Amino acid sequence: MPFLGKRAPGLLLHLTIVIVAGRAGAEPRCSSRCEMALIDDACHPHVGPYTPDDEIKVHLTCHQTCRDRGQTWKSPRFVERHNLPKRIWQKGCRYPSPVHPHPSQASCQDGEVFAFASPGPGKHRLDHRFDLTILGDGSTTCPPPPPAVRARLRAEEKQRQELEARSEARKDAEWDRVRKSWGSELATGGTATWGDRDAPYGFVGAEVRMGPRLTRDFELGGGGGEFSISKSKGARWCMPVLMCGAIGVLFAPESSFVGNEHGFDVVGRVDRALVPGNDSLTGAVGLRPHLRVAADDRLRTQSLVGVFAPELGFNVAPRELTGFYAKWHLYPVDVLLSRHVALSWDGPVIGVAVPFHGNPVTATVSSSLSVSGLFDHD
Repeated sequence: MPFLGKRAPGLLLHLTIVIVAGRAGAEPRCSSRCEMALIDDACHPHVGPYTPDDEIKVHLTCHQTCRDRGQTWKSPRFVERHNLPKRIWQKGCRYPSPVHPHPSQASCQDGEVFAFASPGPGKHRLDHRFDLTILGDGSTTCPPPPPAVRARLRAEEKQRQELEARSEARKDAEWDRVRKSWGSELATGGTATWGDRDAPYGFVGAEVRMGPRLTRDFELGGGGGEFSISKSKGARWCMPVLMCGAIGVLFAPESSFVGNEHGFDVVGRVDRALVPGNDSLTGAVGLRPHLRVAADDRLRTQSLVGVFAPELGFNVAPRELTGFYAKWHLYPVDVLLSRHVALSWDGPVIGVAVPFHGNPVTATVSSSLSVSGLFDHD
């Protein structure tokens, strides 16, 4: 060790002396242990059942075990009374009875003997250590819970009743609770349409929709492993027209993409023109896909795929088909009013109308408000 120079031997000697001296002064490692046994009047282990008139005797001994330099020795130690039994559980009872041991007149060679009165007839468990059988007719009454436990049980029961009341109130207030498995809808309401072909024009009219539905459980999704994205049920509102961008799509629940309520509607409309001097009636017949998100609240809205899935159909005049149309329902919202009735707003609907007779293609914007009747098939 050239960096220590001539003082190295003295330094090493000093370190050696300190280490040896420290080891010589170390305390031995000791641990205490107490043991309990059921005994009879002669300090022998108790065998067999008790009677209600017996005193149950417990022999408690404590000793200390020490280890040092490879040697082990054991020595008696004062009795640690906190190790005495404290409770008795009767079979079939939820709460234990307290135990009150007192010093016994019996004595053994080592340790101390404590005694307590025998409980009533039945099978008991003493401090989770010993099984006691008490002979006799009948059995003791289960002890009541302590005051703190009674207060907690009353609070838990009150909370349970409140939860049941809220759950009953939600029974007709949550879409995925009332719409399980197969069902169907019949909706009717008013519509308004605006377009621009040479000049602005508009229509107002009535709409009727009817079709089947299959409702499944709303799935949050989410991956496992050390890295996973916690799916948020609230992020389902981000899905229509990609309102929250890529981050919203990343955190959105699984059911928000295709929806958890699937089906289709056969749609029929009758419209009246709003152009001055023209009060003619027109109509439309179409097929509308239904890919909605129905979670545990009163609201139902569009899924991501539902935004891009168009309603397709034909425009009709009194005596002929006049053209083809396509409509995209961007953000419809339905509010559940009761188990079998919902109020539906179609949100903004953009579309194109393609006439059959060479007229130019027309872009349209429309919306509708309707009332839906919900029918379960279960």
